[in-house]
Amino acid sequence: MNTFWPRLNYLRQRAGWPLLLLVLLVIGMLLFHTMLTRPLQGQLTQLQQQAQQQERDIVRLRYQRSHPVASPQLRLQRFYRAFPHQDTAPLWLEKIYAAAEAQQLALPRGDYKVLPDRSGQLLRYEVQLPVRGSYRQLRAFVAQLLAENPTLLLANLRFKRDSIGQPQLDAAIHLVLLLRES
Repeated sequence: MNTFWPRLNYLRQRAGWPLLLLVLLVIGMLLFHTMLTRPLQGQLTQLQQQAQQQERDIVRLRYQRSHPVASPQLRLQRFYRAFPHQDTAPLWLEKIYAAAEAQQLALPRGDYKVLPDRSGQLLRYEVQLPVRGSYRQLRAFVAQLLAENPTLLLANLRFKRDSIGQPQLDAAIHLVLLLRES
């Protein structure tokens, strides 16, 4: 700093006041940039990040307001309402018999039981079907039943063949159809 003023005085004498003012102006601009502009740029970046976060929060809050989270009780009621009513049981049984017919299987008899579910909201319509056919037919029958009936459960499936070379299987199919009570 001790040599700054003599050099500045020498520069003023050599180049005159205009050059001295230009040098002082450049030094002042550098100091202004260093002292004011850089900190303001950091604050600007921080404010832009805060604005982006607030925009994301606004979008999230608008979504939550338009799609309220249902209470557990309401979700449970919706769940039970998704099951077909008990009055539709004959329609679902017709679908079972139609699937058997589509696979060329005969259902000579069936055992049916209606039991209340542990929840008290559903009925378990249990169906025991003895079926005779090829493995492919039986597999396609069960796959079709489960694909067409979303509330139908395959509780048990047993295969029995009299001899290894015999293409026909005897199967015992235990199905459970879940229905909603009134």
